[in-house]
Amino acid sequence: MIELLSDARRVARDSFSVIEYSALQLYYSVIPFLPTQSQLYRSYEHLGGHVIVLSGRQKTWPRYQLGAKSRADELLLDPIHTLQFSPDGTAIVSGSDDGTIVLRNAFTGEVIKELDAHDAAVLSLDFSLDGTWVASGSNDSTIRLWHAENFSPHKLLLGHAYGVSSVVFCNEGKKVASGSYDTTICIWDVVKGSLLFTLSGHTLGVTSLTFNSDDTQLLSVAEDEELGVWDTLNGTLIGRSPIIPRMNITVSLSSEVISLAYIPDNRICAWNIETGAAILLPDDDYSFRTMKDRRGLKTKVVYGENDSLACWIPHDVVPAKEVVHGKKMAIVAEDGRFLLLDFSQIT
Repeated sequence: MIELLSDARRVARDSFSVIEYSALQLYYSVIPFLPTQSQLYRSYEHLGGHVIVLSGRQKTWPRYQLGAKSRADELLLDPIHTLQFSPDGTAIVSGSDDGTIVLRNAFTGEVIKELDAHDAAVLSLDFSLDGTWVASGSNDSTIRLWHAENFSPHKLLLGHAYGVSSVVFCNEGKKVASGSYDTTICIWDVVKGSLLFTLSGHTLGVTSLTFNSDDTQLLSVAEDEELGVWDTLNGTLIGRSPIIPRMNITVSLSSEVISLAYIPDNRICAWNIETGAAILLPDDDYSFRTMKDRRGLKTKVVYGENDSLACWIPHDVVPAKEVVHGKKMAIVAEDGRFLLLDFSQIT
């Protein structure tokens, strides 16, 4: 009983804002994240099945909550810079500051394979849509292509002077594009590993790339706050347009929309390819938002379909990177934990 009361006191202290917001959030945002060996979890785990933590839940209370260490002592030494689900949603690949690539099972979070892939931080990863290839871009200025089936090396691509911040496959999987802090974009033949085009036009580092649906155009976003649209058949610049400063960009390209981007008020902005006009779109995917509770503390909240609140992320989990595939979300926290969440039971 004493242990149960002690656990309840910790929860009341750390999750007060969640409970105050809605008592029902106990089942979505508190119980699923409790340490598995805590008395409180063992007593009430049957009530917390709405949000399923597939991987990453701690067995005991964090040491900094028990007073043995400060939270700063728990921070991840080799932070993860990039996360990607495989196209079929069965695997997750991550790239770290120490140059390693880790492949995990997307149902359990179990590590399948770990590679010493690069000599510096891995900044970007991408799967080809057919699941055949994986590309990795690194701060060592190289791109590596891998056979996705067993993660054996395929080609080493050399063509940039500085770190490679973005890699993306075309829809057919025959080409891969890379964007670099050296301001250039390279388009490569995947099978041969040969350089097809070097695209120049940005004045600062390239941060995001994507192909259109028929692979005839490539969109780029750079730190010079410009969008570039390129012809991938002859390597020429079609046009460019200014963007909103300091936006966190997720890029998508169709025949009508050339960019999707989260802007500071959590809306999504889209630009028409012909007119350059901005269009506001609703966000129907699972995504993070930062909110302040009534104590003024910032916390991360997951919103889902129809802009509904799915769950609050505990204060001790500070996401460094996150990626979504359907109703699954993978999170790498600053303390090094890898969490895998399943929202499929939320109706």
